[in-house]
Amino acid sequence: MAFGIAVSYFAESVPTLCFTFGLVAGFGAGLANFSASVAVNEYFYRERSLAEGIMGGGLCLGMFLLSMLQQILIEAFTWQVMYDWCMIV
Repeated sequence: MAFGIAVSYFAESVPTLCFTFGLVAGFGAGLANFSASVAVNEYFYRERSLAEGIMGGGLCLGMFLLSMLQQILIEAFTWQVMYDWCMIV
């Protein structure tokens, strides 16, 4: 995911930005979700569904807040500065 965001900083066209941020960073986010799900299933046996729900809700909340932060940074600065901040976060 971080690689997709880092490469998106250098995008000079919208199709390149869609590929780097949409596909590469999206694929990384999917892998992060999968690995978190595997870790939760490994450690929680009795209340597995509750743990999965809390983990999924936390991931969704994090993505929602990150998109709001990205919009604020784009409006305040430029989209390239936004990618700098997202790489830091």
